[in-house]
Amino acid sequence: MQYLAVCTFELKDAEQSDYEVAYAALQVIGLRRDHAANNIDGVNELPAIAVVGTYTSTGIRFLRNCLNLKLQEVFSRHGLKAEFLVVISRGELAWVRGGFSAGDFAERHGEGVLALSSYGG
Repeated sequence: MQYLAVCTFELKDAEQSDYEVAYAALQVIGLRRDHAANNIDGVNELPAIAVVGTYTSTGIRFLRNCLNLKLQEVFSRHGLKAEFLVVISRGELAWVRGGFSAGDFAERHGEGVLALSSYGG
């Protein structure tokens, strides 16, 4: 079955170059900022620190566990301390982006707002 995974992440004590390394490494495992699913109804930009990937898997829990392990591996391999949230969906998907700019969100909420899964320290 085909699944769509959306991942948001936050790096601790990171610079812009660290995010560029993270985006490049995540692209290797199929999570991209420029995914075709992001170009729906004229919405062509993901929120900051978000990537999307399409995967074929035998089950949603299996895919969740695999992505969790791969994300931990990617961040660890590049020496990045990261918190991340992965949402997986199957079937028809509808989404919209709205609200504050990414900088406004980070400024208002600070670090640690995506504390569902933490890896690297």
